[in-house]
Amino acid sequence: MKNKSTNEKALENFCISLARKDGWVVFPKFETKAGTGAPDRHMIKNGRTVYVEFKFNGGVLSPQQEHFKNLILDAGMEWYLIDEVEKFKEVIK
Repeated sequence: MKNKSTNEKALENFCISLARKDGWVVFPKFETKAGTGAPDRHMIKNGRTVYVEFKFNGGVLSPQQEHFKNLILDAGMEWYLIDEVEKFKEVIK
């Protein structure tokens, strides 16, 4: 059986494939001097910037991820926790 991180990566790869087919520009996870916690991906399309954290099967955010989430949301940007493909499809439509 695949482990959680393998399944999480499979979810991310599938969703990113959907986004690219729909015309989104998808950037890899960016590294910051602030340390860990940055979202897995950020994507742009038609003036929209979306930050996405992928989790699988009930995965929870680390304190650092919560911090980045709050920074992004407080700045008025879009941030999403994606744990299933259907949620991701709603984000990119």
